[in-house]
Amino acid sequence: MGCIRPDAMGMGGSGLFTQGRALGGFGVKPCCLLTPPVVAGRSWVSTRASTSSAPGTRPRSSGRRGCCPSASACPPGWLTATTATSPTACSSSEPPKPCPAAPPPPEPSLELGAAGSCRGRRVLGVSDGGSPPPRAACDPTVSRRTGEAWRSDRLTLNKEVLSPRVVEGFVPLLSEVGEDFVRRARAQVQKSGRERWTADFSHELFRFALESVCHVLYGERLGLLQDFVDPEAQRFIDAVTLMFHTTSPMLYLPPALLRGLNARTWRDHVHAWDAIFTQADKCIQNVYRDLRLQRKGSREYGGILSSLLLQDKLPLDDIKASVTEMMAGGVDTTSVTLQWAMFELARSPGTQEQLRAEVLAAKHEAAGDRVKMLKSTPLLKAAIKETLRLHPVAVTLQRYTVQEVVLQDYRIPPKTLVQVGLYAMGRDPEVFPKPEQFSPERWLLPGSKHFKGLSFGFGPRQCLGRRIAELEMQLFLMHILENFKIETKRAVEVGTKFDLILLPDKPIYLTLRPLQRPA
Repeated sequence: MGCIRPDAMGMGGSGLFTQGRALGGFGVKPCCLLTPPVVAGRSWVSTRASTSSAPGTRPRSSGRRGCCPSASACPPGWLTATTATSPTACSSSEPPKPCPAAPPPPEPSLELGAAGSCRGRRVLGVSDGGSPPPRAACDPTVSRRTGEAWRSDRLTLNKEVLSPRVVEGFVPLLSEVGEDFVRRARAQVQKSGRERWTADFSHELFRFALESVCHVLYGERLGLLQDFVDPEAQRFIDAVTLMFHTTSPMLYLPPALLRGLNARTWRDHVHAWDAIFTQADKCIQNVYRDLRLQRKGSREYGGILSSLLLQDKLPLDDIKASVTEMMAGGVDTTSVTLQWAMFELARSPGTQEQLRAEVLAAKHEAAGDRVKMLKSTPLLKAAIKETLRLHPVAVTLQRYTVQEVVLQDYRIPPKTLVQVGLYAMGRDPEVFPKPEQFSPERWLLPGSKHFKGLSFGFGPRQCLGRRIAELEMQLFLMHILENFKIETKRAVEVGTKFDLILLPDKPIYLTLRPLQRPA
């Protein structure tokens, strides 16, 4: 992995949504190389001192810093300072140059805080156009703030993404997508004519995860669980996949070099991010139109974006960056974890039956109310923790020290990158007896569990999308356990490979067999 922006969001980024790649901000920068993908032994913590510049950035030159609408649009003579955020920051030793102007919107639709101001943009003041302004190109620090500026914005986001009151509003949206997956699975079983559906579910789960996170963020469905996927939605799926695929090699080569050579990896990476932001802009425009036309009922939760726009507490650029980051980052991290969870449950039929009994009992007691069911399914939540212990999406958790600290008798100076080896820690027998065994019950035993599971990071910079990811996985497994038995060939061993995140090293073929009496 390389220079993941730990100063932005949990996991050295933002947890399940950002594990191992700063998915909360995709702030992968050409500043350092981290530990190998699979960490062995007891060395959980490694450090790397930063340069005199800010954590995660290139050493500052004496020249001017500016920005461009996209990485490919930097003016001649400028060097890109980041590789995976949009807009792209640029630097030059030449005299200051004006920020390249963004294309004007088709027709004015917002009142800006000040003429030509990037930071002053606010959301309210929607006029007849009903569409947001184009992608901002003048503030390269939207998702890389630190200090009080970051804290203020993060507190606002926390209220809309992490607070228990708001999180309950996610449940019906995510449960609806889970029900659609069950319907799709039943249709596939019927189509097979064999009373079962056997497949490598990686692509199906990817589409499920993308459909889920977009429903929560935008309050809209993309239709990814249908037999025919809209070409526009498919282009977005391909763009997210390409973005992940091209980020990995850029962790070990300076992106400025790749850009200077006009390497295909660089070109593909830029095109992927352009496609991601284009799709995000379209979704945002749809939300604007809904707000203007008041299509959503006043009591209906319209998604995170709609709520943030109505509050008008954050600049539009910040909202767009945060929402787009969660959308792009909340896909294969969650889908891969669900794939591992299904695999482990298929290999542990006894544990699977215990989980099914717990879910069905909770459903009966709560009369099908999913919010109430979630409060009485501790083993289900433990199963997800156990899956993340054995199969963390990220290899390490990263933080920069803000002051001198002493860890295990090592004196660590300020501005040093400290890494916790999640993979190694999760398999340490001194912390987890029989670490290779899938045993969710270990998380329900008495005793302190603090900092044994750090899959979502911790503290103020924990994963911004943590609650979305947790609910999405819990509700998905609920629906599957209520309706299907999960099976696989027990003798099959699946290893792990590193491709920006930790992935199965071979396809995992699973079978969904309908229960005789579905719940």
